[in-house]
Amino acid sequence: MPTPMPLPSYRLARREDIPALIALFEQLAPEMPVHGVPKDQIHKWASSGNSAVALLGPSRELVGFVLGDLRRHGSPLVPGGEQQPHGISLFYAGVAPERRGQGIFSMMVSVLQRRGRPLFGSVHTGNKFQVRHRLLRLGFQYVGRARAPFSFDAYRWIPG
Repeated sequence: MPTPMPLPSYRLARREDIPALIALFEQLAPEMPVHGVPKDQIHKWASSGNSAVALLGPSRELVGFVLGDLRRHGSPLVPGGEQQPHGISLFYAGVAPERRGQGIFSMMVSVLQRRGRPLFGSVHTGNKFQVRHRLLRLGFQYVGRARAPFSFDAYRWIPG
């Protein structure tokens, strides 16, 4: 009988998570539309209190992240974005390849939803991980497609 994989625990990111978070981010970057995100920006998002992580077992191995930060105004990149309320913008998310398909992304987003603030996410039109469908299942609403030359769709979740 195969050994069951341990279940992750989920929480807001902390400063001590940053080295492992950067390492996982760099490992997953080739799969994401990432163009030179500086480490200090990842550090800022991870320290913001608005990012979530998934950790495994006593070693606290980081196997997933959702990087977010406070949003203070609407986005003029998306039609109607100017009217969006304040909340948390979700910038990047990733799950270690060996842990995908286990609901980790959804659980990390739910950690942020429990904060009770609106959440905003953008999904690159070429995303191959079905993130748009995952967001819709988590109660997000489609806001619109970004204006050219950008190629992403915007989503929002408003606490109810």
